[in-house]
Amino acid sequence: MLRTLGFGLLGFVLATIATYLIVVVGTTVVWDIMDVHDQDGGGAMVLGLFIGPICALIGGMVGAVLLPTWLAGRSTRKPPQERE
Repeated sequence: MLRTLGFGLLGFVLATIATYLIVVVGTTVVWDIMDVHDQDGGGAMVLGLFIGPICALIGGMVGAVLLPTWLAGRSTRKPPQERE
């Protein structure tokens, strides 16, 4: 039980960081490719302080569920030598 909770917390932290970086850096790259000019910095602020954290929270919750589920399924599988 405690191991699952630890992996859930690890999944939350890793997925939160990854989702935040993907959303913020990805949007910045797309803005650069599409030649978008953020004159007053409002778009960058809302991206970094509002949209990024909300997406990161959702991604973290998904990661907190998926990592322990994936590891539980992985530990119950047998290696090819033991299947027969």
